[in-house]
Amino acid sequence: MPFPLIFGIIGVTAAAIIGTVAVLANWDEIVDWFKKEFLPTLEKLWNDVKTEVIHAAKVFVDKVLEKGEWLVEFIHKLYYKEDNQWYEQTTKRACSEDEVPSWVKEKAKTNKQSDVTDRIEQELQVEI
Repeated sequence: MPFPLIFGIIGVTAAAIIGTVAVLANWDEIVDWFKKEFLPTLEKLWNDVKTEVIHAAKVFVDKVLEKGEWLVEFIHKLYYKEDNQWYEQTTKRACSEDEVPSWVKEKAKTNKQSDVTDRIEQELQVEI
């Protein structure tokens, strides 16, 4: 094995050991900094940015007749502002009635678009 390669391996190994010891020796301070400074700063930044990025999102269901078959159509609408211009992005997915929960079928029976955003948020335990 060439002499410089041995020094390289020894150097990398020593650096890894020193780095590990340094992290372990300061672990409590690292975790404390992460909890008290990094996460709150990141959360504040996200709260500031998300109001500029996403304005609103809604989920609708509708019952549609497609190729002779009744389907339930999920419609996700995202509204956002970019460079002082408002945009609406719509995503649709149609599926057979047996693929959707009964509460969705009930909403879709009206044959009109129904807003199910609140229920979807509860089911997924997230804010849309």
